[in-house]
Amino acid sequence: MSLRKLFRMSVFRAAAMMLTLAPMALHADCLPSVPNGWSVHFTMSSHGINHVVSYTTGTLTSSFFFGTAYFTSTNNRQLFSDRFASCGPWCFPYQPFDYSQSDSIGVQIAQNFFISPPSKTVTLTLNSWGGGRLPFDARCDPDTNLLYGSLNRDTMLVISFGTPYYYQPPR
Repeated sequence: MSLRKLFRMSVFRAAAMMLTLAPMALHADCLPSVPNGWSVHFTMSSHGINHVVSYTTGTLTSSFFFGTAYFTSTNNRQLFSDRFASCGPWCFPYQPFDYSQSDSIGVQIAQNFFISPPSKTVTLTLNSWGGGRLPFDARCDPDTNLLYGSLNRDTMLVISFGTPYYYQPPR
């Protein structure tokens, strides 16, 4: 076997090993370091220049594809500070973040490890509004370990993560 062929084989083997093992061991700043198929709870809040705040919580599931880690959740309730619930004589005058007036939103966080430093993109899918997609670049804050970004130059979003876990359905 020629030296050139041996070198080429070793490069391909090294690349294949990195693509196979790297997703299990990579820790992406504030993104949870989890194996493929694990889940993690998240909380996302937004604050717009129109003084409306939203709150979303759910569970993201991890997957990996060719150097990119994905955290995906499809149907989450998004509550808003400008949607009030009338709660009768028990609160004055109204309660914000009415659960019965929530929107449905999907969240996907993608981190590409082939770019240095790795890029993070968050894509929101507006299920209640025909499935429109809103992508934005995100960054990690090293002091708080929060993921944050700006959407449409008028809204700031912040995402926090819980402890990763593996859910095995009952047999």
